[in-house]
Amino acid sequence: FIDTIPHEVNVVDFLPYLSKGLSDVNDVQMMCHQIVSQLCSWAPVIILANVSTLLNPLTTAINKTVKEKKNTDVDRTNDVIRSAVRALFTIAAIPEASQEPSIQDLCDRIQAKPHIAAMLEAENLIRKR
Repeated sequence: FIDTIPHEVNVVDFLPYLSKGLSDVNDVQMMCHQIVSQLCSWAPVIILANVSTLLNPLTTAINKTVKEKKNTDVDRTNDVIRSAVRALFTIAAIPEASQEPSIQDLCDRIQAKPHIAAMLEAENLIRKR
């Protein structure tokens, strides 16, 4: 919707709903991750001004525990983690984000986790400063 009617969206008013969606069920979270990525190019200043409301649910999604039950559950959890990492890296790619220590710290911490680093390397998502 942001691509088709960006002038109709008040991003500041929309962010609380987006933040709530980032903590919802997996399918909703992944849609919200895509919206975050779109907003980074459309309204980067607003995203950075409100980054604290986005980082907590992204961190929770990235730190999900992968339970070895069924392959589909494992795959689905990994999909959510990858989606959240992509959204985080899109935020981190905003030029002014380099001055926000919480973003840089989170990126560094998640890349230091072996299972996430392996996932990122497999998908060529390694973030370079």
